[in-house]
Amino acid sequence: MEGKRNKVKALREALRGGSEETKKFLRGYQIGKLPEIEGRSGIENDGWNVSNICGYFDAIEMLDLYFPLKEKEGQGE
Repeated sequence: MEGKRNKVKALREALRGGSEETKKFLRGYQIGKLPEIEGRSGIENDGWNVSNICGYFDAIEMLDLYFPLKEKEGQGE
C-alpha cells in the first residue's frame, strides 16, 4: 500500500506543475487516464478542466486524514 500512496503523492506534485507536468507523469507511469469525475468532462486526461480547476487535489489531501476502521469480531466473514 505504501508504494501506491507514494505514487499518489507524486501525482499531487505533478498536478501542482500544471497540465503538461501531469501528462508527463501519466506517460512516465504508463497510466492512460485518471479516474473520471462526473460532471467534469475531459479532466481525466490531465487533471484539469477548461476552467483551470483541478478535481483531484482535495481527494489526495484527504488521504492524510484517512484512518482505517478495525472490523469487529465476527464481521466480514
